[in-house]
Amino acid sequence: MTGNRLVAMMRAARRQVARLAVLAVILVVAFYFLSWPTNYLILRPGQAVDVGPMISVDGQAGESQGLLMTTVFTNQARLWLAVVGVFHPGIDMVHLSNILRPGQTIEEYYLQNQWLMKDSQALAIQLAFEQLGYPVHMAGEGAVVTYVLPDAPAHGELKVGDVITHLDSMTVQTGDELLAYLQEISPGDIVAVRYAREQEIASVEIETGEHPEDAMRSYIGIMVLTAGPQVIGPSDVTIDAGEVGGPSAGLMFTLQVMGRYDRELVPQGLVIAGTGILDRDANVNPVGGVRQKVQAAEKAGADVFLVPAANAREAEQAATTVDVFPVGNLDEAVQVLFSLDKAS
Repeated sequence: MTGNRLVAMMRAARRQVARLAVLAVILVVAFYFLSWPTNYLILRPGQAVDVGPMISVDGQAGESQGLLMTTVFTNQARLWLAVVGVFHPGIDMVHLSNILRPGQTIEEYYLQNQWLMKDSQALAIQLAFEQLGYPVHMAGEGAVVTYVLPDAPAHGELKVGDVITHLDSMTVQTGDELLAYLQEISPGDIVAVRYAREQEIASVEIETGEHPEDAMRSYIGIMVLTAGPQVIGPSDVTIDAGEVGGPSAGLMFTLQVMGRYDRELVPQGLVIAGTGILDRDANVNPVGGVRQKVQAAEKAGADVFLVPAANAREAEQAATTVDVFPVGNLDEAVQVLFSLDKAS
């Protein structure tokens, strides 16, 4: 009797171990598949961050003036997060085909956003000085390649991250200088390109092609930004936004720099959040993740939200406590601030 019980107990134990082993395999397989990356980018509400302390003038750190930039947390969705995102009211999912350019990897996309942040900071300083009437110009260390168009003349010759320092005999300091030079030569001309790649200096000759949008213009099929942009103006202004990427804080950076020189610009007693990409003509261009940015602004207690005019409807639909002010350019944003000052 005792032997039969022992055998039964051993069989039961083996069955339990087998069930646990099967369960473990199921869990491992489920974890593997749920962790599989999808072709979607997740957008979640980020933070509304005071830009005042980010900006230093002649080495003197800034102080809060109540201007906040808004951010969005983004990451490539794993399968489990994509499932959550379908039902979560604060999450949006964007297919990578709507984000990435042809042939661009997600790593190159994030790297490009870091360069775009640096470019937007330098442009913010430049536009602020110009708006205030100060003479200013942009300098740099060359033109960094942020994207190479597949099947373009430069494809296979240049790579993302290359810093172009010379075209033929011309020294290149900024991305704008590179683009201007290419517009001066004709399709079919051969241009000698000197560049730095991972601390190595190299050169290549590239035959220019016809620009897809204008057959009379030459192009080699790259997108560039200024490497190490530096604004030469009345003061040495620097912006440190940490690890935040992308150009959408340009509007708030510009207003904050202006506020350091014109204390009457930013109304007292109000918390003003916002977003907007500024171009070189001081237009406020649309951004992504507006719904999440409005949520971040409201969580931070903002009274006002400045938004590109093209994103106005989305912001107004998302807002519950913050007042939304659409702006189409820098002048309109300044006018909004002065109107708030009078209202307060």
